[in-house]
Amino acid sequence: IKHWMRMAQGRSLEAVFNALADTIATFSPQECRNFFKKAGYASN
Repeated sequence: IKHWMRMAQGRSLEAVFNALADTIATFSPQECRNFFKKAGYASN
């Protein structure tokens, strides 16, 4: 995510939010669960 945010180079808060929304949309729900699980935030 950091890589894509740097590529977007948002100059305003709105641009940053839009870039973040576009980036998050590229991940599947399973990938998101895996990220949280790996970080130790997974729930049953």
